[in-house]
Amino acid sequence: MNWSNSDFNHAPTVDGICRLLEAISRPAELAGVTDMSDRWISALIAMLAHGFHNDNNHLKDDKGFHPLTIEHYTSTSFDGLSSDDKQGASRERGTHLLRLCRLIYDLCTALNRLSGGTTLCLHHPGATAPLTDIHAEDLSASLYINPRLLAQHTECHQTITQITQLFIEGCALPVAQSSREARLAHGWRQDLRSHSVQHEYDVIPLIPLPSNGTHSSNFDILG
Repeated sequence: MNWSNSDFNHAPTVDGICRLLEAISRPAELAGVTDMSDRWISALIAMLAHGFHNDNNHLKDDKGFHPLTIEHYTSTSFDGLSSDDKQGASRERGTHLLRLCRLIYDLCTALNRLSGGTTLCLHHPGATAPLTDIHAEDLSASLYINPRLLAQHTECHQTITQITQLFIEGCALPVAQSSREARLAHGWRQDLRSHSVQHEYDVIPLIPLPSNGTHSSNFDILG
């Protein structure tokens, strides 16, 4: 029996992780490790996502979204929940995406440290906040970068900023626009506002402070 035919084969969604947690018990050898809960969930996510990058399913589409996007945001586990419980479940899905990002950053860091190289990882979630316009200056991108590169090669700062801005303008912007169209196609309402927030770009550094503390490798870059 291969993995795809096993009872452990689930999508790496919140519900998929919950089902896998019911099917697989944490090894007894790990019971005494105090910070094991997050590590165990990260291991399960990696297990469920294994092989995704070359599974030939990238172009699957349901009115503009990959089927897993729809499953993530409109899980049947929302059925019968109160308004407060739905908000809690929605926050749980946001936390799940954050956990995925952190796992990716951890693996990028491991790759850099083992290989001696460097990695840039840029991400925009597609969705935009309610009541926001969709212009490049209203978007931001999450950037993983090795703090060692920033510290030892300051000449790279401008290049990193240029790459990030090109990503926001050339990739994040059209994806955010198509994401809004897909949300409308699925009946997920999202209103527009009439004006943009004006940022003081003359006081924004090329590379801002990390978003998760001084020693973090995660940065939020404005468009």
